[in-house]
Amino acid sequence: MTDPLHIPPDDPREAAAWWFTLVRAGKCSQEQLAALQLWRQANPAHDREYRAMEQLWQWADHVPARQMRALAAEPHDTQRRFFASRRGFVAAGLAACTAMTVGAGLVFYNDWQDGKKIQLETARGERRTEYLPDGTRLDLNTASSLTFRVSNGKRLVELLHGDVMFDVAHDPAHPFYVITAVGCIKVVGTRFNVRMEQPLDVLVAVESGVVSVRAEATPVARSVKLMPSMSTHITASGVSTPQNEDVAVLTAWRQGKVIFRNRPLASVVSEMNRYLPEPMVVADPRLERLPVAGVFNVDDLPAFLDALPQSLPLRVVRSDRGGIRLFMR
Repeated sequence: MTDPLHIPPDDPREAAAWWFTLVRAGKCSQEQLAALQLWRQANPAHDREYRAMEQLWQWADHVPARQMRALAAEPHDTQRRFFASRRGFVAAGLAACTAMTVGAGLVFYNDWQDGKKIQLETARGERRTEYLPDGTRLDLNTASSLTFRVSNGKRLVELLHGDVMFDVAHDPAHPFYVITAVGCIKVVGTRFNVRMEQPLDVLVAVESGVVSVRAEATPVARSVKLMPSMSTHITASGVSTPQNEDVAVLTAWRQGKVIFRNRPLASVVSEMNRYLPEPMVVADPRLERLPVAGVFNVDDLPAFLDALPQSLPLRVVRSDRGGIRLFMR
């Protein structure tokens, strides 16, 4: 008969805490470590929850020992749920670990009331996943920069530039705002992408949940609500009429891809240049409006350049300094 103590829970968050407790206790065999890696790779939610557990544990280092002992002693709802649904190891070790890390995260979260900031940024060509103290996941695309702080019970992100996918931790008591130069986005718990295409042009697209978008740079502020698979632009002129949006295509960069559907070459080159150390140049204006369709790897520029002449009447010229120019063939 299989020992129930060695079976991880089905719920991704509970399973992440189960695995994390096992690893922290130093009791993982090589077979279990391999099983953990397979579990994390099997579902993005698994990896997300495990990374959140790791970061909560790191943040717990900032909590005084006295507070940590108090957190471990409190009968948290999470602990009661584990006692009701699991027994033995899960009830004791897992519940204590989860209660301590979640509680430590709450203490750390409250510490941000004093105005401290987190600043996150990526270099050109870099993509990275980060977690905020509240458990919100951020996927940062190339050349992105933002700050996070808590003020008067509000979670505030200021997007300075770039492209970020937000998976916001649900917390009605602390609404989540993304602030840009031309407006702000308000949510409670949802998944959405914010892309600063120009300093005064911000594209907001919703994958799940509901997002309120408000223009601040206009004389009369206007807001719209976005439902899943919808997008809008915020500009100095206000908020545009919501449109249908294929969010999976827009955020394919999370998988290291870009997808073009009959997009003008000039726009395609502009998009690819976001990932390149040296920009490509369309040297002949006649090429600018030619349509491009395909799926490309943002980390594989040679494959992209090899594909262009196969579908378009152009030639690629590389300079000794690494520059790339596109000419009519």
